Amino acid sequence: MKQYIKILFGTFILLTGTITAMGQEVGYVNSIAVVNSMSETKVAMAQIDKFKKDMNADYEAKVSAFQSKLAEAQRKAQNGEYSPVQQKEVETALSSEEQSLRKLEGESLQKIKEKEQALYSPIYDKVNKVIATVAKENNFKVVLDSSAGIVLYAEEATDLTQRVIDKVKQ
Repeated sequence: MKQYIKILFGTFILLTGTITAMGQEVGYVNSIAVVNSMSETKVAMAQIDKFKKDMNADYEAKVSAFQSKLAEAQRKAQNGEYSPVQQKEVETALSSEEQSLRKLEGESLQKIKEKEQALYSPIYDKVNKVIATVAKENNFKVVLDSSAGIVLYAEEATDLTQRVIDKVKQ
């Protein structure tokens, strides 16, 4: 009986130690908070905003010119200034220009997406490296991202966000 109690007690101690160790192995970070705290992010956001404004200004100028042509063509059509052949030619030209504008819009969105990726990729790489460094320094084997909604509950002691922010700013 004493042997059984010793084994049970030993198992309890072993399991308690394992559970405690496991609790220290998993931490979490709010990666969005880390990224938003970085000066590099503010610079990237400003560059992206300027890029978007430049792209939008070019696109809006072309749309405005198209709308003027369309309004003029509609006015002339209503006044009967076009022959049937001319009407067809104008419609074809306007349709082609509209398709070009749609293509330009898609290309602009793609360029913006590529610009964002080019500017944010080094930021994300830096954050991931710092998270790994902080995790290793604090003996965490797994780090979850609370901004992705993965962490449902965690003790505050396992939150590495501020430690990562502090390290990123060094």
